[in-house]
Amino acid sequence: MKKKWNYLCLILAISVSFLAGCSKEPIEKQKETVEGSGLTYTFQLPKYWKKQENFTEQYGKQAVFGAQDGKSNSGMFVLIFPKKDVEEKEFGKRTQSELANRNGYKKAEDVYMKEYTVNKQKAFKFTFETTVASKRSWAHFYCLFTENGVIQFMFYSANDTSYKDRVKLIDASIETVKQTAYDAEVAAKEAEKEHGQEITLEKKDHYRVMITGLGKMSGDDEKELVMLRYTLTNQDKDVIQPASWEESIQIKQGSQLLKPASIPKKNTSYEVEELVRNGMSNLEPNQTIEGVLLYELSGKESLQLQLNEGIDSKEQVYTLLVP
Repeated sequence: MKKKWNYLCLILAISVSFLAGCSKEPIEKQKETVEGSGLTYTFQLPKYWKKQENFTEQYGKQAVFGAQDGKSNSGMFVLIFPKKDVEEKEFGKRTQSELANRNGYKKAEDVYMKEYTVNKQKAFKFTFETTVASKRSWAHFYCLFTENGVIQFMFYSANDTSYKDRVKLIDASIETVKQTAYDAEVAAKEAEKEHGQEITLEKKDHYRVMITGLGKMSGDDEKELVMLRYTLTNQDKDVIQPASWEESIQIKQGSQLLKPASIPKKNTSYEVEELVRNGMSNLEPNQTIEGVLLYELSGKESLQLQLNEGIDSKEQVYTLLVP
């Protein structure tokens, strides 16, 4: 009888343990809603993750959502694009190669890639090691092609003893992503507004640059920095460094020429760090990359962007309003 009782207790303990394990939800119950480019999406965050109120300060103005893990030094942000702005053909291989190049991998295949479906939508997942705020971190990048747009999730996961369990929660979160609405009229207005703010310049047979925005951040020693955000396409036959186009412009504030600046030692923006690093990487012919140039402000006045000889654009001098 004693042996039977012990056996029953064991079965009971296993049953309770199993039920307890099943009751642990990998995602938060609340649905988050994000909007951009006329698109609306919903998803649920991983368990213990909470929305950030100041996510644009950390991840940039293009981010439509940001969150942090309540149990580790991990964060994430979301981007939304019109479908026409992201080339779907060969997206997986092309992105895998770019991520490998940016993050110091010798072979593109060393960056983990998975192509699958999420709620009948084509999805890609990439996992790689990167540097965030001077610390090595795991990055999990997801891209979903939906009916009318593209939504991207970047998760930075602390390289600690829990990173394997954490990615299971992150994967479960991505499985909840759905496009819930699309407004073509709003999308057209946003595209027109964004296009009107762009400045395009070109050095024939070398590169084409599109300046997409300005931002401000705090530098070292309480100095203010301005960030000049750009996309660059390599039109040369050889590999180039994207940030080299800085030699073709001068930026003045009043009568003073602004000096190029470095990333502040206490920088907390993952996005700015990555964009600066992009500018220092090698860019193959016909490839496009996004980057940022940093300058030290000397006052509050507007800026004058002056193009050097040999640079083609609608104007040779542009006025830029400091945010």
